Amino acid sequence: MNSLIIGSTSQISHYFPSQYSRVSSRNYVSAMNDKWDTVYICFGENRTFLANTTDNLTMNAFYDVNHNMTIDAVEKFSPISRKVVVYSTAELWNDTCGEVDVNRPFQFKSNHYIMSKYAMSVRLKDKSLYPNVSVAYPFNFNGIHRSGEFLFGKVFDSIVNRKSITLGDTYYYRDILHPSMAAAESMSHNVGEDFMIGSGRVVFVNDFIRELYKMFDLSYDDMVTEKWDTPAHYRDRIFYSATQSKNPTNQKVIDLIANEIKGAIDES
Repeated sequence: MNSLIIGSTSQISHYFPSQYSRVSSRNYVSAMNDKWDTVYICFGENRTFLANTTDNLTMNAFYDVNHNMTIDAVEKFSPISRKVVVYSTAELWNDTCGEVDVNRPFQFKSNHYIMSKYAMSVRLKDKSLYPNVSVAYPFNFNGIHRSGEFLFGKVFDSIVNRKSITLGDTYYYRDILHPSMAAAESMSHNVGEDFMIGSGRVVFVNDFIRELYKMFDLSYDDMVTEKWDTPAHYRDRIFYSATQSKNPTNQKVIDLIANEIKGAIDES
């Protein structure tokens, strides 16, 4: 049986094997005529940058997509699939410090995005109801397909197109991945096993960004204007995946991202 990606335009979808079938999140019912080995439900990340909005329509959209639509897809595909993988977020531990794993109680600073993921995660953790569903909790992963509304999407676009940008606070530590690592980890777990996706290491984000500019002979100070009113929440909340032994170094992450940026520059 073939495997299926639901969310064909999602960032992570680009890093699964090319032979996997792909379908838009708007049209996943069309894939219900087949049986699947593994279904990866990848939609729901594109509006994360609006997580603190006060607009009711956007607030409701988080819950509609990350809970209602995700649960609907799970319930449609779990009976016709050996395994279903759903993506939650490691941000459910963003108000803790130190290493985290799936057995540690959630503790988070709330926003609309995280609350919608929380509601979905709590429901799907019940294996008596969803025995073949695995909930993945990825840390921040970034590749060249990251949307320009996000921090690293802005940086990548700035480097590729040699244009100046304005960034908020980046003076904090994060566990950062390349999406190819997230995809590989997603394919390595047993049916019904919930799991964390992280490097087990932290990187100082401002240094990470500066190094990317340097790798392309650009000056961070010339390309980036820093502007923020208050320090980022992450400054005093340094948390990372408890899984460490088999994960690559931060240098490997930056090299993978740099290779993608180089490819984008060569194509432009």
